[in-house]
Amino acid sequence: MGKPTVSRVLGSAYALAASVLIAAQAPLSSPAARQLSVVQFIFLTQIALLASLPLLLISSQSRRDLVDALSSPVNYRRLAAIFAVSTAGLILYNVSLSRAHPVVVVGILSLAPFWGTLVALIVTRTPIPVSPFVFFACLVAAFVGAMAVAWSQAQDDSGLVAQLLKGTWLFALPIPIFTVLSASLMVKWFSNLNVSGAVAANILVGCIVLIPSTVILLIARNEAIFANLEVMLLMIAGIILADAIGRVFYQKALNVTDDDDGFVTMFQNLEPAIAALISFCLAPWIEGLRFEADWGFFIGLGLTGASLFVFSWRSLLQANQQEKGRRAAPGRSFAIRL
Repeated sequence: MGKPTVSRVLGSAYALAASVLIAAQAPLSSPAARQLSVVQFIFLTQIALLASLPLLLISSQSRRDLVDALSSPVNYRRLAAIFAVSTAGLILYNVSLSRAHPVVVVGILSLAPFWGTLVALIVTRTPIPVSPFVFFACLVAAFVGAMAVAWSQAQDDSGLVAQLLKGTWLFALPIPIFTVLSASLMVKWFSNLNVSGAVAANILVGCIVLIPSTVILLIARNEAIFANLEVMLLMIAGIILADAIGRVFYQKALNVTDDDDGFVTMFQNLEPAIAALISFCLAPWIEGLRFEADWGFFIGLGLTGASLFVFSWRSLLQANQQEKGRRAAPGRSFAIRL
């Protein structure tokens, strides 16, 4: 079977959809992270992921690929590695979200393009899709934009620095490494399977391990297995949107762009603004999501949007040049390398 055609236009659509879905998780999970213990949070996460399995296994191909993934002994070592990486990211996500505004956390997670490019270079040898200058210039602009959005959410007059110093945002810094690494490992080991089937296999392994172990811990610690119903439903909705549906779109984006993490994760620079808008809409009903749409927000939104446009345009331009070079190569007596 030939290698699938790389499509950055389709990859952009998938990556944008994934960013919207993933950005919804932090505002919806914030009340649970503040009110529940780490063990309760992990247990509820696995319940939500288990509930999302029917959505992932609607097609017969997804169900067949789930069976294929679980029927091969060698895949269990791979699934165990992805499970360990994903669980580490989940714990850090809970801790970081427990005492920081979700928009600030999402802003920190927008560093994913930098980590994504490094992971892609190390794991799959995927080169940066544009020149290093263009990539890091766009990344710096997007980072400044994300911080401007976070600045607009400072809860007092002390500014962003004080807001960050008193929060748990530091725990969010390594999360993009675990997120991108688990996605890249899935592409590396399960690219021959349907995306939904591969994601379902990873979710099922996590549920089998974590649900019984967290229940035992909750009973031993005399903690409630099922706590506040409203908080639980909000968190479950956020997890299904982000970790089930959003994760499938993210994997599809990687697949159609030949595992180009640098390109796909660049769309995550929009997530702080998206999370801010979601927080603004939900703030009247959910405590702790108050959001101020001031000049800082709009400056940050403009910077992230501009950096995304420049990066996407240059990446598409270089991809078209490479395609023209490959078409011209057969008629020449020497190979063309771009």
